[in-house]
Amino acid sequence: MSKIILIYCALLITLFRFFLPIHPSFDTLLYWLFILYMIPIILCIVGFKGDKLLASMIIFPNLLGIIYRLYVYVMYLLYLK
Repeated sequence: MSKIILIYCALLITLFRFFLPIHPSFDTLLYWLFILYMIPIILCIVGFKGDKLLASMIIFPNLLGIIYRLYVYVMYLLYLK
């Protein structure tokens, strides 16, 4: 039962990030990636045996978000800086 609670905490963090109107600047990007993307992934990996489908539905969008943010950051470094 406690592993399912971890997954729901990850879901709450993901929903909070989705509705947060503030977007990270490039100076604080790594902090945002860790707090708002990595913590839900870590919680889902720990609680994966509780509910595999819900954990997968949280892990994949967060991984795609990390890849997108890092891609934008690399393009920013290559072309705008």
